[in-house]
Amino acid sequence: MTTPAAGTKPVVPRWTFADRMRKVRFDVLELHQAELAEKLGVTKAAYAAWESGRTQPRDLIAIARRVELLSGVPASWLLGVDTPAPTDAEAFRVNRG
Repeated sequence: MTTPAAGTKPVVPRWTFADRMRKVRFDVLELHQAELAEKLGVTKAAYAAWESGRTQPRDLIAIARRVELLSGVPASWLLGVDTPAPTDAEAFRVNRG
């Protein structure tokens, strides 16, 4: 592991909406793209385009709120207005108990 040179700031990766959607789908909901697309009421192609970053939903807030209802992950995090990216996949694991 390398450390930043003295006097430089560490590089913090920027997570996009696509990155956050993929993280929630894979790590929290444990669904395939087609399964989440169906739950959100969109086509698999539309969802795949969102997750790849090629496009974004027309109503980004509505989709983030739907994902929040499905996963428990705050819409504000999905939209990138809340907290920084988690360092651990377990940070957003939903209790399925």
